[in-house]
Amino acid sequence: MADGIGSYRRYLKGDVSALDDLLRIYGDALIRFAYSFLHDEPAAEDVMEECFIGLLAKKRHFPEERSLKAFLFKTARNRCVDVLRKRRRISPLDEHVESASPFDVEEEAFLSDRKRRLLAAMEGLSPGYREILELVYLEGFSAAEASAILHKSRKQIYNLLERAKTTLRGILNEEDFSE
Repeated sequence: MADGIGSYRRYLKGDVSALDDLLRIYGDALIRFAYSFLHDEPAAEDVMEECFIGLLAKKRHFPEERSLKAFLFKTARNRCVDVLRKRRRISPLDEHVESASPFDVEEEAFLSDRKRRLLAAMEGLSPGYREILELVYLEGFSAAEASAILHKSRKQIYNLLERAKTTLRGILNEEDFSE
């Protein structure tokens, strides 16, 4: 099965090989997401592992793919905040997250030039803007799901999303990022 919820259900029924599918489906995206907070690849990988450990240990039941994915990303965000608190670098989060590209050389080889340029432009955004754009546009979460993940109201999500898009458009126009 190629979908995450199907793989997770197989795992719940005792198919340990389904873990490989879950890692393939969500692992890289969770690492990228955690890296956007931590700017530390080993720590981002640890966060991804902790997300899966939490998922597999509790053996929760999810009604659909989106709820499983939302659970993983919400857990990743919370773990990142914990890591930053332990480093005593959080007060508030957005002031201490450094700007660096979350993509290593291997990943860049697989991304199209256009996508690389867009992601590079996103690095010029504040962490909050980057985070909302990643959740909604790269990971496909709805505003309601992003609201739950980020602990913000839907109105705040819509406002944040609009400001992030406007700021990104400005950066892209400066770089002459045409269609």
